[in-house]
Amino acid sequence: MSTFEETTNEVKRQMGSRSAAMTVPAPRTVTLHNNELSHLWGEGRPSGAICVGIRSIGVLAKDSIVRAAIEELTSDSVTDHLAEPQERFEELRVRLFVSRSMCDPNDVGSAHPLFPAPDLQVPRYLTEQAIKRLFDECERLAVETSPIMPEITDEDLELLALSLNSETLSSLEPFRAARARRWLWLVLDEIKNSIV
Repeated sequence: MSTFEETTNEVKRQMGSRSAAMTVPAPRTVTLHNNELSHLWGEGRPSGAICVGIRSIGVLAKDSIVRAAIEELTSDSVTDHLAEPQERFEELRVRLFVSRSMCDPNDVGSAHPLFPAPDLQVPRYLTEQAIKRLFDECERLAVETSPIMPEITDEDLELLALSLNSETLSSLEPFRAARARRWLWLVLDEIKNSIV
């Protein structure tokens, strides 16, 4: 069974009995423009933009992604990679997270028709920038739909405003600082979009 199928089975388990009776559209769709499609795609490369679905994936799929990233990181094929191990691990984790979150825009239970083997095709068919953008969309979806992530209170917002500066962020571990900066970028983007 492929990793996409494992993730799909978990999504269907989360949906319960309704998954057998109907198709469920992706909760988020993203349009990838031609410049986000890699020149390595080759034959069958779309000439225009494509729409991909983004679905939420569960804890089991996330654990599987971490295991797969560690396995790939420790394999002979990547030992000569120039990136630091932590940086390379994050790159692999992001790529795998995106490939397993992508789906048919009209059905969370189906692979995108252009990506029947997404773990192999995403790094080859999409640019690094497209993968990062899709990861940001996955994180937005997770934040928007998470039942366990609380909204910030007015008091916490005041505390954030008082303590937020580059010195505070640089005191964090590098991967935590990067995650915080990404989330803060999402916040800033939401504010900018509401002002326009």
